[in-house]
Amino acid sequence: MIEPEAFKAEIEAFISKNGIAPTRFGKEAVGDPKFVFDLRQGREPSWRTAERVKAFMSQFGACSQPEHQGSAA
Repeated sequence: MIEPEAFKAEIEAFISKNGIAPTRFGKEAVGDPKFVFDLRQGREPSWRTAERVKAFMSQFGACSQPEHQGSAA
């Protein structure tokens, strides 16, 4: 079982750190642009949804890394 407040805090930190809109996060993570807003209103996601969100957050970090780091210019 997930801890709803900790889960919500993790998402809020993620969207803040990565500078993405809550609607984009919800749409890309679970196909629901209102997902974050619903969480803020008390929605408690299933463990399956929480796993999808966690997987999205893990993959997002890996996919958003610059291709060329430390290039000599």
